[in-house]
Amino acid sequence: MKSKIEKKLDEEFELLGIRPRIYHFRDLSLFNAITIATVSDIDEDDFWSTFEDINRSKSSFVRNHPLPVHDGSYVLQKLTMMSYGVALCDLQDQFNRRLGRVIAKGRLLKHLKKGAKPQR
Repeated sequence: MKSKIEKKLDEEFELLGIRPRIYHFRDLSLFNAITIATVSDIDEDDFWSTFEDINRSKSSFVRNHPLPVHDGSYVLQKLTMMSYGVALCDLQDQFNRRLGRVIAKGRLLKHLKKGAKPQR
């Protein structure tokens, strides 16, 4: 059952003519789960290789950055730049599909409204 917030988000997507696709990736090294909302299909193998690339680049970025950087902030920024709406579930958090879906959809909608063109 969808919450009021999710129904509102779906109405916004309908106005834009977009039907978001939701993906949940579990049991990652840094996170309990990552939920991604996007306007196009994701090849799971491509996602895993992209995630590994981000993970490797994060390590060098964190070592060379003068201030402490949280893993989640870096990964969230990189995945958002790829036109994804992203919700991260930390290792200490309880994974909730519905909450992750709502957060990811909201971030995707915000990204699209800022003027980013959806990649189909």
